[in-house]
Amino acid sequence: MNIRLRYVVLFSILSLIFSCAQQVAPSGGIKDENPPKVLSSKPLNKTINFKAEKITIKFDEYVQIKDPSKIVISPLLKDKPTIEANGKLIEITFNKTLPEPNTTYTINFGNSIVDNNEGNPLENFSYVFATGDFLDSNYVKGQIKNAFNAKPEKDILVGLYKSNQFTDTTVFKFYANYFSKSKEDGSFIIENLPNDSFLLFAFKDQNSDNKYQKTELVAFENKPLKTEEIKPKKLLLFEPNNYKPNTIIDTLSKNIGKYQFVFYKNENCEIRPSSNKEHYSNWTKGPKNLDTLTLYFKQINDSSSEEFIYTNTDTSFKINIKTKNKARYQNFSLNIIGQSIPTDSIQIVSSVPIDTLTINNIDFKEDTIKLNPLYFKQINNQKWLLYHPLKEGKNYTIAIEDSSIQNIYNQYNKSINTLITPKNTKEFGTLNIIGNYNGKEQLIVQLVENNADEKVIKEYTIVKNTTIKLNYILPGQYLLKVIQDVNYNSRWDNGNYEKQIQPELVVYKNEPIIIKANWDIDQTIDFDKLINNL
Repeated sequence: MNIRLRYVVLFSILSLIFSCAQQVAPSGGIKDENPPKVLSSKPLNKTINFKAEKITIKFDEYVQIKDPSKIVISPLLKDKPTIEANGKLIEITFNKTLPEPNTTYTINFGNSIVDNNEGNPLENFSYVFATGDFLDSNYVKGQIKNAFNAKPEKDILVGLYKSNQFTDTTVFKFYANYFSKSKEDGSFIIENLPNDSFLLFAFKDQNSDNKYQKTELVAFENKPLKTEEIKPKKLLLFEPNNYKPNTIIDTLSKNIGKYQFVFYKNENCEIRPSSNKEHYSNWTKGPKNLDTLTLYFKQINDSSSEEFIYTNTDTSFKINIKTKNKARYQNFSLNIIGQSIPTDSIQIVSSVPIDTLTINNIDFKEDTIKLNPLYFKQINNQKWLLYHPLKEGKNYTIAIEDSSIQNIYNQYNKSINTLITPKNTKEFGTLNIIGNYNGKEQLIVQLVENNADEKVIKEYTIVKNTTIKLNYILPGQYLLKVIQDVNYNSRWDNGNYEKQIQPELVVYKNEPIIIKANWDIDQTIDFDKLINNL
């Protein structure tokens, strides 16, 4: 055999050997979806006459603590113990302060203990011990919902404060005697409680100090409860009002001759210039009871500062507002807003007050035929309404010629020409609500979009059995939202902890309402049952 042939044979043999010996990684396998299991603990869980300085909990696999902030110790210890993961162990070491005598403690880990590999959580694990002769066995449970949208609120700190030690400042200065946190569905339970009387108070602990701050979301029970009671508690969480009605939150002047005041809950206040000069005013409602008053001056001072007088039933004072440096006049524009539904008026809106705008300034046509609108009205110096029954299949135009309108600053408009196509009535659906109601309070009934924004589509107020017909609703899914309007002011009102006032109740019809085009939907709703069965 020649040398070349020997090399070929040798190469073939080596290739065969290496291919047989090659190690191939396993293709996948069963994913571990099991949470870690507790094998033992020292001292044992639910030990009485507890005197240890350290607790060791052993698991069947390596573990870690994913989120230490989820761990709640109730009642609270003066010095929080050290809680650490060490291989297959969780170790709890009491440092400076040992547990109080004759007390039952609960260390609630929530879902913070997970395995190392897949991060599977051990859900709602608790370690309980008593420094006395027995374990306290009472509990308080319930659910926390957002007061305005009735959605569950998670990670809310729920505390019990002994009622015989409770004062107006307790929640601001002291820790609760017993703690828990709400779960994903808003539910909570505080276990291993003694026979005693407590006040139930919950808040969104944004700075993690376990004490309530006035700006944090809050929920509370008005009356003390006894831990022997087992009826679930319903708490409504709300954002506190940090201002009194008629409070000025902000003032600004970004444009020449334009001054704005942002109010919280304007009720009976007045703002006027000290000079009593001619001016135009416009109120705009905003979210969370924040309203804006805008004043426009026709006569502009040489000075960049303007003085105003604020008055209400209780007080009167002066306010100075300085216009922003290098400010300009606000841009002048006209905007024409068409109909959302066939019965709507057409809106003509100006960005700056106008002394005069009449129908003579407006060219209104059906196709090429000039029309005189059935209705034309000025709402204020920045808004006008035009109404005319529009025919389906026709095109309408509204035009305003260039430089035909002059605003209060002697500026002229640019031309505008807007095409309006009437809505087809068959594009909409109708909802008929047959409402049964015999309650004492007025109800605000709202049809809202079934999304995060919950835009209000239709709104009615009722005080008794009634039938509501909601016309011209676009096809889609909607929710029926009901507000118990206790003070008859036709809007939802927040709670007030200091005055012990609960937020007005908000409930929803469980099932969404589906609206179809050119379709009538009938819904019979027992509002009494809806209100009383949260």
